[in-house]
Amino acid sequence: MKRHSLFCGGFWPFLLIFLLSTALLLALTLLAKWRTIEEDVAKNSTTSLQSKSIQWASIETHNEGRTVVIKGTAESKVQADQAIELVKNSWGVD
Repeated sequence: MKRHSLFCGGFWPFLLIFLLSTALLLALTLLAKWRTIEEDVAKNSTTSLQSKSIQWASIETHNEGRTVVIKGTAESKVQADQAIELVKNSWGVD
């Protein structure tokens, strides 16, 4: 009597395709969520800067999640420090 098993040669290609497609779908889902988080963090940081009328600074994320970069030229160290503190205290910023 011939025994059949899950480990027969014809089963593996289907399992491999299923696992790869599931991993790809998960990666795409996480990537889409990552961009949403970056957009929220940048928006919150920009709102914080605008609330104190800091017009010289702009926010960039560079695909680094919750890490932001403040771009611009401050007139003094005090203004730069104020902008940094505002952005650090914005919701979602790492």
